[in-house]
Amino acid sequence: MKQPDKLPEIGTKLKTHDKLESENGLMVHPRHLANRKTSTECVYLGHVPGHGGDVWWCEHEAGKVAAYSFTEVEFV
Repeated sequence: MKQPDKLPEIGTKLKTHDKLESENGLMVHPRHLANRKTSTECVYLGHVPGHGGDVWWCEHEAGKVAAYSFTEVEFV
């Protein structure tokens, strides 16, 4: 997936892919890595600072927040 020209609006619905990439290089709290799930819907909350817009905060229906690369999600 090519990085979007601009970041999505907060509240945009996304779905994670059925296979996620390596977490190496993601500079986020381990709890946000533990919350990463495959094939699930989530909502865009913003970008993770320090990653140039490539890593996004996403909130799952259960209220848990996870960090995903923009290549791991698609727009619903």
